Amino acid sequence: MANTESATSTERATVEQFARDYFDHLAPYVRLESVSAQHRGIQETANWLQHTFRELGASYVTQWDELGGNPVVFAQFQGASDHTMLFYNHYDVQPPEPLDEWHTEPFEPTFQDDGTVRARGIGDDKGELMCRLTAVRYLQDHGGLPCNLKFVVEGEEEVGSGHFADYVQHHAADLAADVCVWEGGSKNGQEHFTVTGGVKGILAFDLSVRTADVDLHSSLGAYVDNAAWRLIDALHSLRTPDRRLAVDGYYDLVAPMSAATKQAVDRMDFDADGLRQRAGLRQPYLRDDPKLASVNEPSLTVNGFNAGYTGDGVKTVIPREAHAKLDCRLAQGQTPQACFDLIRA
Repeated sequence: MANTESATSTERATVEQFARDYFDHLAPYVRLESVSAQHRGIQETANWLQHTFRELGASYVTQWDELGGNPVVFAQFQGASDHTMLFYNHYDVQPPEPLDEWHTEPFEPTFQDDGTVRARGIGDDKGELMCRLTAVRYLQDHGGLPCNLKFVVEGEEEVGSGHFADYVQHHAADLAADVCVWEGGSKNGQEHFTVTGGVKGILAFDLSVRTADVDLHSSLGAYVDNAAWRLIDALHSLRTPDRRLAVDGYYDLVAPMSAATKQAVDRMDFDADGLRQRAGLRQPYLRDDPKLASVNEPSLTVNGFNAGYTGDGVKTVIPREAHAKLDCRLAQGQTPQACFDLIRA
């Protein structure tokens, strides 16, 4: 038993050292500013991935772009068996703003004292793909791949994957595999590996109000309407005092959970206290059972709000326009179009 544990420890140390040594080879991936919401760095990143897959020995690499949207990178590797494993990842990342809250350069991978790496997108989802590419390189250098591998890497996940379903249907034969491994995984606060059986859907939209052709002086505020206040009123109308959605019929679309799902939720880890501590939450949870809410309760979130002057000092204006970004996380049974129609009504 001791010999087995020693051998396993040695192998782990060897692999970890290989990963550290190979990191610099893949670090340019993180430096590419592939922000899909801002249409930045997309083609450059797709090209980098195509080159890297070829460099790793892929038997076939291409970019799919015939259906519109950002390119989808597809690669195949030949292995020692007839079985095929498909990996999904995405190369686009969230915007790095607000920049003044970063303690490191957003697109420069920076190692921390605890061994972690800080960079925009390193945890969602570039770091996960880098781990997989590192594993491919290590296996290629130590006997070859045990099975066939396929990679499909899209560039619109952070803006809703608007074209990905079309590409999946159009290239179903290319994507055929015995198993598909999704974009990433993690351990929770109890050091248990997470197994995700599904995720909520999403609907994202903007709200805008315009009340005048120009900003006006706030001395007129007693009798001239204000775009910011009108938008605040609109947002307030969407929620009840207990922080539920005040949209007629919205909760009627939520499908009841099966007995098996309820049992799975009961057994699921949920570190409510740990989340509160890590995030520094200053308010109580909105629900008595946040674990259940995380699985099957819809939500509406204001992602951002912009109106008038927000710089230093004073500028006494009545904003002529106001804008807000929102998203809805959808529970089982809800669809983006149906929920959007109810909100708009």
